[in-house]
Order: sequence, then C-alpha cells, then structure tokens
Amino acid sequence: MCPIRLSFAPAGAPLAFDVCMSPYARIGTAALLLTLAAAASASAQTEEHKLALGSDFRVRVAPTDRAHGANDFGLIWRFGRSHTGWGWAFGFNWFSTDVDQSIGGLSTELGELAVRPIMAGYGYTYVINSRTSVQANLLGGYAFTSFHLLPSASDVYRDRLGARSVGVTAGNTFVAKPEVGVWFDVSRKVGVNVSAGYMVARPTLTVNSSLGSDVQHFQADMFMLRVGAVYKIF
Repeated sequence: MCPIRLSFAPAGAPLAFDVCMSPYARIGTAALLLTLAAAASASAQTEEHKLALGSDFRVRVAPTDRAHGANDFGLIWRFGRSHTGWGWAFGFNWFSTDVDQSIGGLSTELGELAVRPIMAGYGYTYVINSRTSVQANLLGGYAFTSFHLLPSASDVYRDRLGARSVGVTAGNTFVAKPEVGVWFDVSRKVGVNVSAGYMVARPTLTVNSSLGSDVQHFQADMFMLRVGAVYKIF
C-alpha cells in the first residue's frame, strides 16, 4: 500500500463544504470523502497501524501572465509505509489564484479564482532502500470553482468602458495532475516528503455587465512544489 497524501488549505478547514457549492456537489463530495476515509482506515489497519501527521511548505508557479502563483503552508498525513508496486492515489490540492484582465487597454487585477479539485488516480511506488521510496502518480477528477470580483475591477470597467453591474462567474472543470514524490524516513517516527506536480485546470470565466457577456477559457494551470515532514502519531 502506498502512502496517501492529503493537503489542506492554510486557513480554516478546507474539507468543510463551501457555501458556493450546490447541494448535489456537497452530497457527492461527502460521499467521496467518506469512501476515502474508510479506505484509509482499512489501509492503516493492515499497515502496522501507523499514522503520521505533519505540515509542508508549498510553492505554486503559474505558467501564464494572467494567473499568479503563491507560497503557503499546509497539513499532510501519511498512512503506513511504502512498498514497491502499483496502487491507488488520491488528492485534493485546493488552491486559489489572482486573475489579471485587460480592461480598456489597462492591465487590471480582476479578482480571485478558487479551484477545489477532487481527484483519484493510479501510480507506482519504488522502494529504493529501507528509508527511501519514490512515487509517481497520475491523478484526474473534477474541480468546483468560484470567483471573487474585486471592487476596484468594477470601477475600472465603469470608468474605461462605461459598464454597469459587473459580475464574474467561474465554471466547474475537469482537472488532471501528474506528480512525482520522494519519501525519506529520517527515523522510525519522522518522515520527510518532497513532491512536484503540474495541475491542469481550464475553467471558463464569464464576465457579465450592461455591455453583455464575455466568456473566456482561462488557463489556471499550476506547477506545484511541496516540501514537508510528518511525525508518527501511532
């Protein structure tokens, strides 16, 4: 069984349902989380009952000029120990990015796009020695999105284009993420993890105003690098 790694957002509890989600999205998310929790619990029972918790430092880099990367901290956990072979992998990797938009020829920060993926996939783990293992996964799934429009962007639309009642909505989208990672057991209780991946997310952004609707296919891709450590609880 390969270790399962779940990342949390730096503030609050990201696994709590977002108020922007529809009731069906909340029910579907709850069902998936309960399924993953049950699988994780079963894995822990067969893997010497080992659960490790810790935190990581995350770096996100956007490949396009319209999106912005960020640095933050998160929570990670690990069940069991690594074994060579194929296995299932899960991931959430929720993130947000500031979005720029050219409005009347002026580059303006439009607002913040939140992307909340729920992903599953398959991967291979290779144990190099008793302390070190390497894992490569390919994840895919669906992301719920939301958008917060900055008041300053509305002002620019009004001043430069004469637009009124400006609003922006984001469409949910399919996502994919190839990733590789290394676990190194410093001791029987402490493990260090380094991972890198590329999140592919292409939601649509719709700007609605008195001038009409502007539908854009936005590239919210992110290169993600994470470095963290965990401590065995039991």
